[in-house]
Amino acid sequence: MKNSLVTVIVPVFNTSQYLDRCIKSLIEQTYKNIEIILIDDHSTDDSLQICKKYANEDNRIIIIENEVNKGVSISRNNGIERANGEYIMFLDSDDYVTNSYIEDIIDDADVDLRIFGFSYLRNGEISNQKLPCDAGDYEMAKILSDNIPLLLNLNILHLSTNKMFKTKIIKESNIRFNGNLKSGEDLKFVIDYVSFVKNFRVYQCYNYIYNRDNMESATRKGIYKLPVTINTNNSNINNFLLKQGCDLDFFNSFCMSMFLYGLNTILKNVGLSFLQKYRLVKEHFKLNCVKKNLKRLYSNSSKQDRTIELIRKKRIASLILKYGSLDFNIEVSNEKC
Repeated sequence: MKNSLVTVIVPVFNTSQYLDRCIKSLIEQTYKNIEIILIDDHSTDDSLQICKKYANEDNRIIIIENEVNKGVSISRNNGIERANGEYIMFLDSDDYVTNSYIEDIIDDADVDLRIFGFSYLRNGEISNQKLPCDAGDYEMAKILSDNIPLLLNLNILHLSTNKMFKTKIIKESNIRFNGNLKSGEDLKFVIDYVSFVKNFRVYQCYNYIYNRDNMESATRKGIYKLPVTINTNNSNINNFLLKQGCDLDFFNSFCMSMFLYGLNTILKNVGLSFLQKYRLVKEHFKLNCVKKNLKRLYSNSSKQDRTIELIRKKRIASLILKYGSLDFNIEVSNEKC
């Protein structure tokens, strides 16, 4: 395991401003047995030239050039097809990683999936995002029977970039990113993979740095399709839990937690006008889970009663005017309604 070849797949599209930092962070890894696959998705800036410059300097780099723009999912799939490593990791080209990104999680543990923490870069400041569980080993069967809330946590299931996957499982099970999805493609890929996982190991290290300073990133622009993303993710999770024979009552609470997360994301976005926020929040209230689960909202703080009242009555204008962001003291009951 410690000497295994690790493939890092990096889809690239018009990120020349950040690409040097991204590629350098891989070249300078303390763990040297890596393969770096850069997929240029028909960039119109200098991204491809930057990729070629580094490929000429380091023979561990492979470049794939898409003849037309195909999107991040197809680009990642093209990388999977070319991957020679025993393990696969994914990195977005406007993000970067620490020098010990791979070395910190490459060990002799016989696990199907490795999950690690990450950090956000905002306005030049880095903040660590701790995972919702202790470092250590977990059996998937036990998690599915006893701890669904852990599995459904945003930082566990929704990201492909804070994980190390086994190439054998991906290829033998024909797991790929869904190129038809406009959003939620990471979660769908991880769910498909987790269906074949017997165990996983969690590492409380923060070696992946998400660039929140890039206003053009797909993640930042994704706020305009946030309601669609949440609906898609909820549907995929629901199907997964049904196949696993899990109790779905917690899932309704999870859906409402996602609703609050989305509402908070929209309200606190300073780049949106009042009208843009109004339209997005209005669409957000149309989420499939909302109508039947609004009664699940509660708070131990009397200060939040007014907020909950505004949400239940769908007073969109008041929410936008009164709250820059929702206080997460608002919680969701697991009790059946």
